[in-house]
Amino acid sequence: MKEIKLQFWNRKSKTMSVPYSLADLAYEGFPNQYKNEHEDVLDEECDVLQYTGLKDKNGKEIYEGDIIRSYEKVTTIIWLESEGGFYARTLTGECFKYYHNSIIEIIGNIYENPNLLQDSTKGVTV
Repeated sequence: MKEIKLQFWNRKSKTMSVPYSLADLAYEGFPNQYKNEHEDVLDEECDVLQYTGLKDKNGKEIYEGDIIRSYEKVTTIIWLESEGGFYARTLTGECFKYYHNSIIEIIGNIYENPNLLQDSTKGVTV
C-alpha cells in the first residue's frame, strides 16, 4: 500500500512543516503552527502538499511543489486532476509523467526557492 504523507506550507509565517503520515495526523492532529482557532482545521493560510510516493536519486521524498532537475531540465511537481496523478511541469507548461528516479534530483521547492525557477527561465544553469 502506498504511504500517504503530507507537508504544510504556511503562507503567513513562510514555514514548511516536517512530513506527517496520515496516522500521525489522526493521532496527534494538525501541527499547532498550521491550525486555525478551530483547532484541528487547517488554517486557510496553509497549502497542503502530498508525497508522490517516489524518491529522488539521493533517496529524498518528492512532494508536490518540489523543483526537480532531470537531464538538466528544471521542472516542478504538480497534481494533475484531469490525469489523476503527479506530473512534472516544465517552465513552458508542458506536463509529463516521471519514472526514472535515478536521474531526478530535488533542488528546492516553489515556496522556499522560487528563485530557482526565475533563474532557469533566464537561461541561467541551476
